[in-house]
Amino acid sequence: MPVELKLPDNQFDNIIRMIKKVDSEKLDVLATAVTDTMSRLKFKRDVSKAVKGVPDGSDQTDIMSIVVWLKKVPRRNRVTKRQVVAIDATIASRMGV
Repeated sequence: MPVELKLPDNQFDNIIRMIKKVDSEKLDVLATAVTDTMSRLKFKRDVSKAVKGVPDGSDQTDIMSIVVWLKKVPRRNRVTKRQVVAIDATIASRMGV
């Protein structure tokens, strides 16, 4: 049985909040890691999955922790796939891609 890597809702919200508020240099680092993960897992971008608005949460988010999590995401986990696709779509929306 694969290890469950689903982000708890509050951590997912913190990532989305960071994407919406962080400066462009930090967003570029995260965007690169997410793009690499999407490519590795053969996920397709779905901009309709972008999170609207800025969720409540903490402004303290460690980008490297997110990158480490992304590297562990398995292909055959529907929940983590939805999270990665939503993060990717939200980044694309913010960057105007």
